[in-house]
Order: sequence, then C-alpha cells, then structure tokens
Amino acid sequence: KIELLEQILKLECIEKTSDNHNHENERSRINLKWTVLTECGIWYRKLDLYEKAIGYFEKANSINNRVSTIYYEMGICYLELGNIYQVKICFEKTIEIGHEHIHWKCLEQIIYFYFILGNFSSKIYV
Repeated sequence: KIELLEQILKLECIEKTSDNHNHENERSRINLKWTVLTECGIWYRKLDLYEKAIGYFEKANSINNRVSTIYYEMGICYLELGNIYQVKICFEKTIEIGHEHIHWKCLEQIIYFYFILGNFSSKIYV
C-alpha cells in the first residue's frame, strides 16, 4: 500500500498542486495530497520508521495544521524515538485544537511527563 501512496504523490497533478483554495479542482487535489501524506505517515509509523513518518506528517501539516490527529500521530512517533520534549509539544497541540474530543491518551501522557519531571502541581488546571 505504501508504494501505491507514494506513486500517487509523484503524479504530476498532485506534485505541482498549489495552495490556491479558490479553484474547485485545486481544492480536491490539495485534499487528496493531504490525505495521502497522512496515510503515508501512518503506514511508516506502523512500520516503525518514525523519522520518515514524522516527515510525512510535517508535509501534511504544511497543507493543513489544524487537524489534531496529525499532532497525535507525530507525538506517538516522538514517544517511540524518546524525544519527550516533542511529545509534549505534539500532545498539547492535539488537545488545544481537538474540537471534536480530547485525546485522553495525550492528556494522560502529559500528566505523566509533568509528574516525572517534578512539575506536576504547576500544570494542574481547574
């Protein structure tokens, strides 16, 4: 599946997509490109290729950075890589922009990090 997704990204009509959201065809191609980039990131995360996954998630974010799921996926990758600072940033962003629901797993991880770092009481919000 990943090979097919990467082939889609190499299609000229997708590769040369501009950020002109006013044109209907361009919007469709932008949405397709974002979806394929996101799917590539998810597949690479599942294959334990975390740096590569993060690269695809960052490209998807450059198209639309208001989707909490992308930050959650990046946070999972950074967690596997042991980059706690980036995990915290990604999970906090997930919670900040997640209008549909709060990612409780993110909240749980953030609380755990603050507890481990000895900074728990200063981050409790009522």
